[in-house]
Amino acid sequence: MKKYLFLLLLLFIPVYFTSIKRTKGFSYKKIHSRYAYDSRWDFGPPNEKQRALLEKITKEPFTLLGSGKECYAFMSADGETVIKFFKQKHMKTRYLLNYLPLSKEIKMVRSEMLNRHRAFRNKLYQSYQIAYQKLPEETGVLYLHLTKTKHLKLPIRLEYGNGKRVTLKLDDMEFLVQKRATPILDYLRAHPKKGKEAINAILTLLHTRRGKGVGDNDIDCRKNLGFLDDRAIQIDIGEFFPALPALPNKEDLRLATLDLRAFLEETSPSLVTYLDDQITLLSKR
Repeated sequence: MKKYLFLLLLLFIPVYFTSIKRTKGFSYKKIHSRYAYDSRWDFGPPNEKQRALLEKITKEPFTLLGSGKECYAFMSADGETVIKFFKQKHMKTRYLLNYLPLSKEIKMVRSEMLNRHRAFRNKLYQSYQIAYQKLPEETGVLYLHLTKTKHLKLPIRLEYGNGKRVTLKLDDMEFLVQKRATPILDYLRAHPKKGKEAINAILTLLHTRRGKGVGDNDIDCRKNLGFLDDRAIQIDIGEFFPALPALPNKEDLRLATLDLRAFLEETSPSLVTYLDDQITLLSKR
């Protein structure tokens, strides 16, 4: 019994310092992975246009914009571009406990945790790959880098907190470059006269995405969608999965716009009927 208690203590200590006791806010350690090069996630060197974009963004500092479930987002000085770095806490597979002598039971617990982290990483990366390769226009994704490389040879400066700064080598990081969009509710508040056009744009995006064979496990359009100029795009792209190309039915569109409906009921009740009519019309095509 004492032996197992001792082993549990050894297991708890590294988990505590790597998973529980965390500093608040952004830090380099939170986005730095220990994964080596993986050919599955190597999409090749950037093309000419992407190379020019990367060289541009490395000439100016990016400022911390916010933190989501999967990423920290940093914004360019002109406010037009966002670079997102992945949070590694749910994807880590290297812990001190990996090198400790453990009982069979605790090894099983450790193995289950590590397998869960690998599965989460693979699923998340697959979703970002789908956005990059199948929905670049619908997501605003400009460049995706999911494994360590040697061909970028570019640094980037990040600013966060109270004047804190860090410079990273892009080759060493997993990141995404994306056009910055305005969240849909902010857009609707700022452009109340464009309600019908906004509804049409949102439904068109949902229709197009499904027609291209992409499903989404997170249908909260309030958090996931935004507007780039007057065009709706998906800004949160972490829950995509491959699906058979099909037209979304009425129920799919209704469920995907429930939060939009709730917002319209409070701010523009007359647009609720318009939303219903457009869903019915679009689902008949």
